[in-house]
Amino acid sequence: MQAALLEHANITVSNPDAIADALCQLFNWHIRWSGPAKDDGYTVHVGSDTAYLALYKPKQFGSNQGSLNGIADDAHSQNTFDHTTVAHINHLGIVVENLDEVEKKVFALGFDTFNHGDYEPGRRFYFMLGEGLEAEVVSYTSNKTQRPPILSQGSGSQIQRAKSQEGVALQGIAQEAPIQDDKIQEAKTRGRRLLFNQ
Repeated sequence: MQAALLEHANITVSNPDAIADALCQLFNWHIRWSGPAKDDGYTVHVGSDTAYLALYKPKQFGSNQGSLNGIADDAHSQNTFDHTTVAHINHLGIVVENLDEVEKKVFALGFDTFNHGDYEPGRRFYFMLGEGLEAEVVSYTSNKTQRPPILSQGSGSQIQRAKSQEGVALQGIAQEAPIQDDKIQEAKTRGRRLLFNQ
């Protein structure tokens, strides 16, 4: 029996058009469909010909949603969901051919990157797309020996550089964790501002 394919994931967001636009610019995706959705909501399907994300905006958000009229407000911009929350999406994994080219596009849109990694089976980095959505961009075809990761100024990549060096103890990496956490939080905040202050 042939393995089943994952066709789409449906994610509730407050600004589907802004997120879809960023995804199209970064990954050469396209809008497959947009229009009315469940319970008088609105959905944008963005992706490739074979798979997509359904970005759903309900007519009214639940009481735990940090949004006001579809725009994140400062008082609620810090969501409390993380990788330990049941059914929360930890990150979107997106495979690209040229990691460096995509990272330049990420910077051009004003996002910052973090957690650069160069380990089997590929090179990768992360960035916050906004609304708490984290994306991991990975390449399995980039030449590892000739293409070091592009690091933005202050991207908090000290930990990843340390991991790639031989003989670095995990204890030393743990001491730099607060720096990394601050940079990730900064990237999250910046992603939110980019999406909602256009």
